[in-house]
Amino acid sequence: MRGREARKGGAKGQMDVRSTAPRESPSMDPETGRLSTTHASKVVKVAESQNGKIINISSVAGKMGGTVGPHYAASKAGLIGMTFSLAQELLRYNITVTAVAPGPIETDTIRGLPEERKKVILSRVPMRRFGRPEEVAEAVIFLIKCDYVTGFARP
Repeated sequence: MRGREARKGGAKGQMDVRSTAPRESPSMDPETGRLSTTHASKVVKVAESQNGKIINISSVAGKMGGTVGPHYAASKAGLIGMTFSLAQELLRYNITVTAVAPGPIETDTIRGLPEERKKVILSRVPMRRFGRPEEVAEAVIFLIKCDYVTGFARP
């Protein structure tokens, strides 16, 4: 799980935004495909602070399947399920848990695909284009700023 954490600081309007590297947070090992939750103590530390936000980056494949394969869709569905469960459990600590679940994003991986493969992928995308990384960032920024939303996977 490539998690993103944001915690409001002491002064009003101040925010401490920390990005946890994939190996430092509960993560899926790209070599084995296993989801590791051995670093769940980070969630406990956020809970002890009695406020905060956990924003997971998932994929629309977790809700609809996808072109990568069933292993990818299953791992992203698991992340979305974990997001919903943690949202219920952590709300009592004033911690919101959400996920951003975008469609295919224009990355080096996508740019390196053959044109025919890109056409197949885009045929499943309602916008008929790849998303941009900054569009995903805007969704994360919205969730950082919003104190009301929890247990939500935003496409």
